[in-house]
Amino acid sequence: MGALPLGIVAAAYREAFRSVGEAVPDDVEAALGDAVACTAEEFDGRSARVGEELLPAFYGHFVGFHAAYHGASQPVVVS
Repeated sequence: MGALPLGIVAAAYREAFRSVGEAVPDDVEAALGDAVACTAEEFDGRSARVGEELLPAFYGHFVGFHAAYHGASQPVVVS
């Protein structure tokens, strides 16, 4: 699985912040980058269903990294 779909997903997260006039917090940016890398490695060399496999895996990695970087009790919130 190429990194392109994952890059598009990460860009959508960034755009969600920008669309409300917010800068992407450092912990979110770090979690996005690490989630893209981890998910790309997980699916490297094999096909995957985007909605059933790729997106849930990406989101799971993102949530885990964000919890590690920001704290499990702090959700990612865009006002």
